[in-house]
Amino acid sequence: MSSIDELKQEQLFQEGIKQSTAEDGNSEQSKDTSSSLGPKATRSYDPADTVSDDEDEDSNPAYDLRASDDIIVNEQGQRVFRFWNGDVTKTIIKEGKGRRPVPGAKVTCHYVGTLDDGSKFDSSRDRDTPFTFNVGQRQVIQAWDAAIMTMVPEEVAIIKTTSQYAYGDLGAPNIPEKASLTFEVEMLGWEPVTKNIATGVDKCLLKRGPGWRQVVFGTKLSIRIQGKWFDAEDNEHMFLDIGKDQEPVPVDLDDPQLPPGLEIALLSMNPGEISQFWIAHNLAGNGFLPDRQVPGQFRVERPDQKFEYEITIVSAELPKETWEMEKQEKLDFGTKLRLAGNGFFTSGALTRALARYNAVLDLFEYETDLEGQLKQDADALVLACRLNKATVQVKMKQYKEAIVTCNDAIRTNPNSVKAWYKRAEAEAYLDELEEAKRSLEHALTIPGQSENPDVKRLLHVVEERITLTAKREKKLWQAAAKRAGILSTGNEGATASQSN
Repeated sequence: MSSIDELKQEQLFQEGIKQSTAEDGNSEQSKDTSSSLGPKATRSYDPADTVSDDEDEDSNPAYDLRASDDIIVNEQGQRVFRFWNGDVTKTIIKEGKGRRPVPGAKVTCHYVGTLDDGSKFDSSRDRDTPFTFNVGQRQVIQAWDAAIMTMVPEEVAIIKTTSQYAYGDLGAPNIPEKASLTFEVEMLGWEPVTKNIATGVDKCLLKRGPGWRQVVFGTKLSIRIQGKWFDAEDNEHMFLDIGKDQEPVPVDLDDPQLPPGLEIALLSMNPGEISQFWIAHNLAGNGFLPDRQVPGQFRVERPDQKFEYEITIVSAELPKETWEMEKQEKLDFGTKLRLAGNGFFTSGALTRALARYNAVLDLFEYETDLEGQLKQDADALVLACRLNKATVQVKMKQYKEAIVTCNDAIRTNPNSVKAWYKRAEAEAYLDELEEAKRSLEHALTIPGQSENPDVKRLLHVVEERITLTAKREKKLWQAAAKRAGILSTGNEGATASQSN
């Protein structure tokens, strides 16, 4: 049980509740519904021709949209990006500043589209309405998906494309058959389409993996990972680069050095997936594989700083599904998870401890046909994990969640004095003092617990707090009553005279 002295600190009773929830799943990319023709994908760029979930994008160079490795400088000193052997080019006529968009990002830009004879076929500027779409999601022609991925805010560029990467042999309204096109594009800005999967961890899905199972505890992983952050001037600082050209690295989810934010990220992924994450610095630990990091580049310079990771799950050896496990096997696996959670709790890694206790509870949530010693052992394991979970939640100031967890523990074993104690502790932190008193008084009625010293000490603190609160509320009421003329200054017990 935690120290009783903590409850004597007035401010702890006044603190609010900080919720931390972890959601699984991937974000939906919103489709642009603009009616402009411009770069919108039509006809020759049939969505039915997109890369399937089971296909490796590396085997389809026409969909490797993240960068161009073919960059030259023309006679005017302008940088020219070449895609698909020059069938698509992007020439920068005005440099921008900031970061390139990530796949799936919501991009806003202005453009003017012209044919080879110089005639204009479409213009967002003429409509005075910027064009918005999600890049890398095949909402626009291939030439745009590729070129826009290399642009930064405020950049102005000329994008030229053959018909193969535009509207093909059939053309489109206002666009002839087999037409090569030129676009002048100004990127106004972009923002990632992300999903918050836990407090301090945001995710942007870049590519789904082929399977449906997510990474779970016990998975043997091999990943590629890149890490960077941006300073106040938006300058990039790459501190980790284990990219496509390097051997993947193994990851042990029980490694004490694995930052909690990365553990949350990995547990949201499935084999073969590529995703981008933004992780708050307080969940980033000392980075990942410090011996592989660029010396001096992993650092925190401001309170709101986040570290940006791109992670690819190259291989994953998943453990058995819970329904495939024998009952004793499930019990052994749950015990292992609980012990790992206890280790993280002892070291202060509360987020990682909580994740393992939750995993054990999920493991036995629908287990109803255990009998004999197996049932006793499973019930004891579930109760221990619920009590440990409540302890972690109180330490993390998730007091309402802790009360729910304690109630679950009480349903498992109504005579668990620790469950009643922890519930009272959480109630006291929330200033629900009468409820805390009732919980503690009940704990003392449990057989053999009538003289429990921890319960009695906490009950004494709570009763003192109730008395102090009552006195304070009385003084506040009296002061308010005086100001309102309800009480006379000479006789605080007198009531205001009634009017006729």
